[in-house]
Amino acid sequence: ERAAVEHAAVERETAECAAAERETAERAAVEHAAVERETAECAAVERETAECAAVEHAAAERETAERAAMEYAAAERAAAEPVEHAAAERAAAERETAERETAERAAMEHAAAERAAAERETAERAAMERETAECAAVERETAERAAMEHAAAERAAAERETAEHETAERAAMEHAAAERAAAERETAERAAAERETAERAAMERAAAERAAMERAAAEQAAMERAAAEQAAMERETAERETAERAAAERETAERAAMEHA
Repeated sequence: ERAAVEHAAVERETAECAAAERETAERAAVEHAAVERETAECAAVERETAECAAVEHAAAERETAERAAMEYAAAERAAAEPVEHAAAERAAAERETAERETAERAAMEHAAAERAAAERETAERAAMERETAECAAVERETAERAAMEHAAAERAAAERETAEHETAERAAMEHAAAERAAAERETAERAAAERETAERAAMERAAAERAAMERAAAEQAAMERAAAEQAAMERETAERETAERAAAERETAERAAMEHA
């Protein structure tokens, strides 16, 4: 029966660990999908910006071409009309000046549009880098939280196993005390009462010491969390191995005591 109880506890802990790992994997998949969706949205925004810039550039070129065609048509009409040579030269000079001013204005507008596009691209790149850094920070925080939850689950499993072993030991001691009480009732009852009182005091002292140790560990972890997390994981691994060895030794001692009895 004890072996069945321990086997059921091991299976339950294994199922809980698997559930925690599945939950962590699902959370990571959801966060990865969110990051991919944000990346796709950023790419769509960049494409839209590039299309807008291309449309503006094409519109500016089309307007420049239309203005040049209109000026060329006006020049042809002016050349076809019978005007004086000086008036034609003056009109040609004015036309050349207007064309030069138009070309300079178009070049300035094109340069301003390119500068605005470069500034927009720089701002979008900075926003994407900031979002990437935030996503990485979220992933790091999620991984740390999952590690802390896994460590807490392992610690709870170790405490549960220790409590079950203590309960089994207490039941065995009570059974032995009952058997001795059948032979020597008065003396055995006093001894059992004293032993139970001593065991309860020892358990309370151990619980108080464990609570004090956990408080101290929590305070130290709060002061230096980044370095203490790795040390806590190593310490928990060592404690789990020690608890497993102690449980194995206790089980061996119990088996030897049962065989001796």
